[in-house]
Amino acid sequence: MQLNITDERLAKILGGVLAQKVQKHTLTSLSIDTRAMQKGQIYWAIKGHKHDGHDFIKDAVDKGAALVIAEHGRAQEAIEAGAGVIEVSDTLLALQTLAKYQRERSHARIAAITGSNGKSTTKQMLLSIASNAGKTAANPGNLNNQIGV
Repeated sequence: MQLNITDERLAKILGGVLAQKVQKHTLTSLSIDTRAMQKGQIYWAIKGHKHDGHDFIKDAVDKGAALVIAEHGRAQEAIEAGAGVIEVSDTLLALQTLAKYQRERSHARIAAITGSNGKSTTKQMLLSIASNAGKTAANPGNLNNQIGV
């Protein structure tokens, strides 16, 4: 997801609390996986079935996260390290809120492909066909889950 947003604006969209400001003014991208973190990104601490992203906040900050989105009271390590922090009640809900905000601002036409099998192949075929009509984009790889979509 490409962003161009300030920490104050993001906190307002999410209904969160800006617990500590970001030193870098504009935020442009985010990650939910510290293994793929890039310096200056927003780290979004998502609780999953096997892992809790809050357990990786220190690693995210060590890798250069500019801002951490965490549940209330779970980002003390980030605050102590000087990273920006927005606290929310539910990080997954906050990510979905941001996705909704981004989609509402977009003028892109969106196609969703469902089914038991053949989705990735169909996506690639549709991308190839639609790209003949103009600028076209598709999820890289297979991101068919509530976070990837």
